[in-house]
Amino acid sequence: MVQDSQIKPVTKVRVALPEAKITLITGSQRSGKSTTGIAYAIDDYYRNMTALVTPNGEYVKARALNNEEKSLLKSRGILYNVFNPVVAYSNDGKSSNIVYIPKGWAVASPVRIFANFHLYGVPFVYTDLAMLLQYLNDDLLKDAWLLSDESVMTSARNSTTKAGKLMQTFGATIGKRNLHFCLMTQYNRMAAQEFRIFATSRIDCTYDKKSHYIACDIDKNGEPKHSVSFWACSYWRFFDTNELIRVPQKRIDDAVASVSD
Repeated sequence: MVQDSQIKPVTKVRVALPEAKITLITGSQRSGKSTTGIAYAIDDYYRNMTALVTPNGEYVKARALNNEEKSLLKSRGILYNVFNPVVAYSNDGKSSNIVYIPKGWAVASPVRIFANFHLYGVPFVYTDLAMLLQYLNDDLLKDAWLLSDESVMTSARNSTTKAGKLMQTFGATIGKRNLHFCLMTQYNRMAAQEFRIFATSRIDCTYDKKSHYIACDIDKNGEPKHSVSFWACSYWRFFDTNELIRVPQKRIDDAVASVSD
């Protein structure tokens, strides 16, 4: 256990983003696109944690490790990641320790996540295309992560529809909303042209079945291209890798009607 005398408190302030944060994540089927998008949001959620939540619903003040604490653990040969260990405080807030999160405990964080699929272990709001468009003029979709899988919200084939045109309007407001928008699709051309233009980061994914590592080739505006890799298994507990992304029912009904007798 690392004692509180070696821990320095930090204060994190969330400020307006300097640019729109639109990330287009591509790759063939089962290449790790969804896992990559989720990893971005989950990492942010844990890095900005404010408390641990006991199974009884009690809150224990906590935060992620700072760089000095990470270096301290590394010097002692102690492994860590974005999830564990963390800094937990006493009830009076006067003392703290670096601890591992007990099994069954949750993490509280101000980071908000919206997704068109289900997440587990963190709070999120399920958001399909209809809901997004319904709240287009509200402040609901601000200061948050929006994860869109399988091009359902941004399909190039639907770019000329009423919903598609409204989504393009939404895409042009990402910066003003202070929103991180991750689009996961198999190929660039499957996303509407406007979102291919809007994208400030482009990531191409490949998955190694033997090592369970996902390699990401990253092309971010204004930065040299580079590659990173991460262990996919760390994030699989947060979602169902086989969940089918729901297609708007009206599209299905219209398609069925077009081929019905």
